Amino acid sequence: MTQHLSSRQISEWIAGERTAAGERHVQECMECSAQIEAATGQFRLFRDAMQAAVADSRLVTLPVPRRTPWFRAHRLSMAAVTCALLLLAAIPLYRWRETPAPAVHATPSDDALLRSVRNSLSQSAPSPLEPLADLMPASEESASTRSAQ
Repeated sequence: MTQHLSSRQISEWIAGERTAAGERHVQECMECSAQIEAATGQFRLFRDAMQAAVADSRLVTLPVPRRTPWFRAHRLSMAAVTCALLLLAAIPLYRWRETPAPAVHATPSDDALLRSVRNSLSQSAPSPLEPLADLMPASEESASTRSAQ
């Protein structure tokens, strides 16, 4: 292998994907072996820094946040729901007061009611059939009246 290793080949080397030709080249070429050593050194520094950060974070205790009760956290939404329910309850009451009271109809007197019943009974035919009763001769009409009584 006469060419130097590319950055991709160096990354593969560090990741553990090595070929026999690549190993021979790294052993013979000082420049490629220095690049590999520099990259692995940077990874070691990063690893050490992360381990130190994790070790320091174990010593720090974070305060536990206190939980607020649900009704305190949702005070505004509860007020809005309460107002909406009150409005919904007030609408039927408002509409009930808005509708006028039914007018009181004058009731007919007993005598007038009795007269209207007598008149409807004294008719020879019901009012929808009166045009047909006009077509009948008078003798048949009086005969039907007598048979009805």
